[in-house]
Amino acid sequence: MEQSILSEYGVIGSLLVDPTLFPEASGLSEDDFTLVPLREVFRAMRRQFAENGSFDALTVRAEAGQHCPEVTDKLLLESMEITPTTANLTVYVSAEEVYFMTLESSQENVNLGAQPYSM
Repeated sequence: MEQSILSEYGVIGSLLVDPTLFPEASGLSEDDFTLVPLREVFRAMRRQFAENGSFDALTVRAEAGQHCPEVTDKLLLESMEITPTTANLTVYVSAEEVYFMTLESSQENVNLGAQPYSM
């Protein structure tokens, strides 16, 4: 699995294990997730946390599953199994932010017609 994808699973898994950590991931947006099912899961988490101050796997699954049939019990369980500990959430969030800043910078260079650096 690509590092960014692992970080995405790490963020989702950490938040499913301990939803009280959501404020640590509040700097992320749904668009920071490349996989549509994980994007929908994060969107549901964000909405439920804003509305209720919490969420759980069942309510997230129900809401996100309405918008994306690929959000399954298996996906959520895999996210939690892949995540060895919630202690690394800030590392996962930071990796996602760095990945998307790099991606956006690369896109800007392409849009400006910049030539890639070569030796």
